[in-house]
Amino acid sequence: MPPASTLSELYAFEKYFEDSAVTFIEAHTSVEVFASASLENFVTPRIEISFRAMEAVEPSDSPISLGLDEYRKYTGVFEATIITDSSVGGTQTRAFHLDLVGKVRATMLRTQPNWNGTTLPWYGIKLIRQISFDRTTDGDLELSMLNWDVYFSIRSTAFPTTTTTPAP
Repeated sequence: MPPASTLSELYAFEKYFEDSAVTFIEAHTSVEVFASASLENFVTPRIEISFRAMEAVEPSDSPISLGLDEYRKYTGVFEATIITDSSVGGTQTRAFHLDLVGKVRATMLRTQPNWNGTTLPWYGIKLIRQISFDRTTDGDLELSMLNWDVYFSIRSTAFPTTTTTPAP
C-alpha cells in the first residue's frame, strides 16, 4: 500500500481500525457489524464496535520521514457489544448469544492474523488483550460488552511524502 496521502488521513486511527474489524468480525460470526456512530436501523443480532486511540507512548522514535520527530507508538481501546433479542422467533437464545461472544473473542486473539499488513497497511499491532467483560439484559435484549487494550505503531512507510495538509 502506498503511504497515506496526508497526515490527517494517517492519524484517522479509528476509521481504519473499525473498518478493518467490521470485515473480519462479520466474516467470522456471520452477524452484521456496525462501526461507531452508524446510523443503520436497529436489527438483532448485531455487533457494535468502536476503537478509541488513547495516548502516545514514550519514547518518541527518531525522525520518521522528512525530519518529523513525532510519536509512532500508541495505545487504544477496542470495544465490541454483542446484542441479541430473545423475543425473535426463539433463534436468539442464550446459547446463541454466548456462541457469538466466543466467536468475537476468537477473532480478537493475538495469534489471529486479522489485523495485519493487508487489513491495516499503515499500522502494526504490538499487543492486544481483553481487559474487561460485562453482561446485562434489558427486557428481551441481552448485551455483552467486551474491551481490549491495543498497542500499535505507525509503520515508517506510512508517512506521506509531504508533511503539509492542503487547506480545505
